[in-house]
Amino acid sequence: MRTAAFLAFFLSGASSLIFQSIWSRMLGRVFGASHIAISTTVTMFMAGLGLGAFLAGRYADKIKKPLLAYGIVEGIVGVWALLVPFLVDPEGWLAGVNAWLRNDVDLWWARLLLRFLVVAPILLVPTTLMGSSLPLLSRHFVARASDAGKVGAWVGALYSVNTFGAVAGVALASFVLLPNLGVSTTNVVAASMNFALFALIFAFRRQLEAAGADAPIAAKDTKDEKAAETKLDADAKDEPTKKKATKKSGKADLETKVGDREKLAEKLSEKLGEKKPDSAVTTDAEDAIAIPITAFARKAAFFAFAASGLASLCYEVVWTRALAMTIGSSYQSFSLILMTFLIGIAGGSAVASGAIQGKRLLPTAAISSFALVLLANASWGTENDWMTWLLLCGVFTIPIAVIWSAVAARRRSTFSTSVPVVPALLMLLSPACAALVNALSFDGRLSAIVAAVTLTVCAFLAITIALRRYPVLQLASMTLFIALAAFVNYAYQDEIPCAFASLVAPIEQLYDHVGLVRAFMWLTAALCLLPATVGMGAMFPLVLRIWTRGGGDVGRDVGNVYSGNTLGSILGAWLPGFVLMQTLGMEQTIVIGMFVYLGVALLLLIASATENKDEKAATAKKPADDEADDLDAEPSGPPTWYALTVYLLAPLIPPMVVILALLGWRPPDFLSGLRWNQSQMTLGVFRVSLARDACSDAWGEPDLVYYHDGLSTTVSVERWGRHYAMKNNGKVDASNGDDMPTQIMVAAYPLLMHPNGPEDLDVAVVGFGSGVSVGTALRFPVKSVDVMELERAIPDASKYFQDVNGLDYVLSDFPYVQMDRLTVINDDGRNYLASTDRQYDVIVSEPSNPWITGVSDLFTTDHWRITKQRLRPGGIYCQWVQLYELSPENIKTIYRTFASQFEHVLVFAAEDLSSDTVLLGSDSPLELDVQRLRAAFALPNVTEELERAYIHSPYDVFARLILGSKEEVNQFTQIEHRLRGGEWVAYPDSSNPADRSCPPESCRREPVVLNTDDNVHIEFAAPRDLIGYQRFEGYLANIYSPEWPYGRLTDHIRGFGEGEEAARQYAELALALIAHGKKPEAAAFIARSQEAGGVRETRIAAEVITRLMSGENEPTIFLETPVPGPQLAAREARTLSEGFLRVREAVDQGSFGVALSAMEEIPAPLRLHSGPSLKLLHAYLLYKTAPTYQSRYREAIELLEDLVRSEEEYVLRHAEIFYFLGRCHDAELAFDKGMRNMRLFVEARMTAEEQGDAPGEAPTTDAPEEAAGDPPDGSHKAERTVAPTAPSPTAPAPTP
Repeated sequence: MRTAAFLAFFLSGASSLIFQSIWSRMLGRVFGASHIAISTTVTMFMAGLGLGAFLAGRYADKIKKPLLAYGIVEGIVGVWALLVPFLVDPEGWLAGVNAWLRNDVDLWWARLLLRFLVVAPILLVPTTLMGSSLPLLSRHFVARASDAGKVGAWVGALYSVNTFGAVAGVALASFVLLPNLGVSTTNVVAASMNFALFALIFAFRRQLEAAGADAPIAAKDTKDEKAAETKLDADAKDEPTKKKATKKSGKADLETKVGDREKLAEKLSEKLGEKKPDSAVTTDAEDAIAIPITAFARKAAFFAFAASGLASLCYEVVWTRALAMTIGSSYQSFSLILMTFLIGIAGGSAVASGAIQGKRLLPTAAISSFALVLLANASWGTENDWMTWLLLCGVFTIPIAVIWSAVAARRRSTFSTSVPVVPALLMLLSPACAALVNALSFDGRLSAIVAAVTLTVCAFLAITIALRRYPVLQLASMTLFIALAAFVNYAYQDEIPCAFASLVAPIEQLYDHVGLVRAFMWLTAALCLLPATVGMGAMFPLVLRIWTRGGGDVGRDVGNVYSGNTLGSILGAWLPGFVLMQTLGMEQTIVIGMFVYLGVALLLLIASATENKDEKAATAKKPADDEADDLDAEPSGPPTWYALTVYLLAPLIPPMVVILALLGWRPPDFLSGLRWNQSQMTLGVFRVSLARDACSDAWGEPDLVYYHDGLSTTVSVERWGRHYAMKNNGKVDASNGDDMPTQIMVAAYPLLMHPNGPEDLDVAVVGFGSGVSVGTALRFPVKSVDVMELERAIPDASKYFQDVNGLDYVLSDFPYVQMDRLTVINDDGRNYLASTDRQYDVIVSEPSNPWITGVSDLFTTDHWRITKQRLRPGGIYCQWVQLYELSPENIKTIYRTFASQFEHVLVFAAEDLSSDTVLLGSDSPLELDVQRLRAAFALPNVTEELERAYIHSPYDVFARLILGSKEEVNQFTQIEHRLRGGEWVAYPDSSNPADRSCPPESCRREPVVLNTDDNVHIEFAAPRDLIGYQRFEGYLANIYSPEWPYGRLTDHIRGFGEGEEAARQYAELALALIAHGKKPEAAAFIARSQEAGGVRETRIAAEVITRLMSGENEPTIFLETPVPGPQLAAREARTLSEGFLRVREAVDQGSFGVALSAMEEIPAPLRLHSGPSLKLLHAYLLYKTAPTYQSRYREAIELLEDLVRSEEEYVLRHAEIFYFLGRCHDAELAFDKGMRNMRLFVEARMTAEEQGDAPGEAPTTDAPEEAAGDPPDGSHKAERTVAPTAPSPTAPAPTP
């Protein structure tokens, strides 16, 4: 019935971790940042497990039917689990608690602590019950094993199975249940597992109790048992005094002695009224502990396991943050990290349990060696050379199989019971050699890291196998191994991002290999976590082997040891994340974890050298001849190698501590190379489409001007020349470059659109970021701006954006900024808005991307429903939404979810062709009233601020409209299904225009699912989009295409007046639409302007759009023969003149490609120093040939803009420069610059006409001029237009 125990404990571990996953999510809505919620949940789990283990350990040995008690515990856990969602509802009684904490408690850490204390009792009840399961099951299934090794082995096996169940629970919750069923149903499923366990145990309790490994123990007579145990111990101590005739007969006599001990144990069982167990207690000579364990060693082992809990959780906190910067901060990434951590714990416990029991040593070593061979050869697999990988794995597996077969055959033929320690160690040479061979065969980081991990795990196995009969030294070596394994990981941790990049970079079609990318994410986490975690997992069975004496105290011993470890884990769950990481940083925190393990190792080495006083006294009383023949003389004194090992290792630990201290705080030159490269740590390779470039030399390395490991994220600021980028866990969240329009307009749009105008409004901003949005809000005449920011390091990092955010950094501590009207609130935005009583006119939410765990909670119906209650009548909620790295379906989900909570909705682009959009929601009408916007533009500072976002007039605001009403949002956010070949095919990127036919028999449109707190749809779907977004990267072109059916201003605008005023405003709006790439809609407003009477601006708009869309009637380029400067030698002047003649001849023939080649044959110094005319001609030739070579538009723009900057007088005489600039910019999709330059040309031409100059007439100059295309002799001086094929008026489809 061991199988029954394993199954029960497996399911128990699975349900426990499912609960932890669910409750972490629920607490995220109470505490805000997900990692704080996770830390809180982990802390309460550890506290409950420790308390439950301690209580159950005290009373387990007195419980008559521990198995039935275990079943009842599981049932109560299931009942309580169903109550937890109601008890931690943030909209219930906790909203009042949060409001009180925020209003009456000033210290942020005090608020956090009090919030934790309020929630703690809710989770303490079920976790305490969960903690009782291990002592109860141990009491039932390992009730009377008198041998400490067997207790350690079997309880370690139970622990391993429970932990593997926890791995299954995390995987099941994160990748199956939560994504498909949601939080509530998953909670019910997990509770059902507990109910099923209770029902099965209750139904089969008689069979389970009768068939247990050891018979259930009745209520014991304490006096009789103690007396009997005392007699047994006395008899055991007397046994070593027996004489043996010769050393050769020692083994037989030992077997006799063991048989006598079995008889004594049997008599004791009979005396206590017990039935003899089916499996008698035996103590094989090869499994016996070689050196007696002292009382000091037992206490040291207990302390070591408690300290291990502290250091292990310290490591986990650091590794989770470090890996989040490599494989991402999504919920599923955190799940992969947790699964890997638990796999290491479970694997280490399983290996140690197998090594303790000699009969399982060889299979344990063989299976472990085989797994390591697969890992050691992983470099071949990652290179897609699978056949070589399989071949090498087979080659290196042969020695393992040969050794295993040989030992098995020998044991069958000789009936040997000896433990094959040497063959087991020889097996480890195979993966070690494979690791070295592959490290030498491959260049790069990955192969070296794989080799380091393989060799480290081989060292773990060697310690476990070689020292199996010396438990104290084995435990001391294990703690030292964990510290060294953590150091090995520390040494290559900053190489992990590029190692991961090397794994995913070769994958061509990422969207078809999402599962493979996730497998590589897991492998990356395994390379970091497995070396140390296997050692941590081995600690439990090894410590229990030292601590317990077996017998009837198994339950108590297991409970005490387990509770000691979990008490350390409680401190480890909070101390690193809330104190050490913020004050010292990740590197120093992991070094402190190494300190703990080194200190414990030193303590255990001292304990291993301590002699047993009783044994020493007994030995002193023996005659010399007795000692020589006594079989127990060997275990009573350590062998020479044992003492040498202790006295060699112990003196090494203090220097190690000193070296680590120097490395962590004041590294000398020879150690500085081991410190982490923080720029490389924050590359953000989890955006796998950029991973290849991120680690290439071409990408370069920025200056890291700011780095801080904060409470909820690691904040860094990089400088690339004049460009600054702020990152959170490696994800760029703000910059002073391309992100500027988004950061400005996310604050400006709701202020401009508010029905009362922007004056005297109360504004709330969720997220401080670079401070640009906050600064924009303060540039408007608002009454107040409240900013919610949970991470205290972010306002500090934003000082590097002071030149663009305009904030005053006058404080040395949080919030660092002090200005009138500005308040920075250190709290989670959702939590604050859910519990505050304050009302706002505008709420701006600009969080990070929704695939980041915790952030998706700001994109749910529940969040928008709650926060809408904080808006005054007429108030506007503004939400930033990305269009990149999200599938069309999930973009639609966010849009529709937002629209479901507001009566009126508008969607704007942050900029031309921007991948950022801004949603405005209100329960009051959102009118596109030009008069209100013009009044806002007249306010001080507003126009200047909006110019930075390329908003030059109120009409530019209207021109960025994408969706103009809630009805349009709902129409757009459907998935169209069409019948193709008898099957319904979904088209998530469908625009669903109402005027397009969708016959019911072959077409249907279904609304997308809404994102809620319960179904967490976006959080689980968005990480997949991040990996495979290349499939959808062309989707942006749909939204900005001329055929886009929504956001037509003709249906929404008002306030344009009548007559000439209306005509002028319609024309200005048309020009703004041209500037935003909406030429068809611009043409409609030009027609409106003409209908209203037409004005000069109408003519300008009509000509601008005509010239941008058609290459007809291009202005003339006059060819001025370059005059060699006096600094040119005669030969250089001749080269210039001859080259120019070849250019002119080719132009006359209409061969612009030939002309460009001839132009570029002229040496660049001659071209650049031969006057502006030659530069203009060069740009003209680039423009004419650009339809074939798109990059030439950019080259032409650079030449023309250089002319504008450096040759002002020449440019004033040659307005055609602006024509070509306008055409080139428009072709490059820079519609704003295209329109503005073309407008300059048109206005210059119209002014010339109004002044009576001939259109396009060249001004008189001292130098002779020729129109492009004139004969070489210059006989035709009249202006003429060159008439080659013009560049295509159709702009290429916009791309992200």
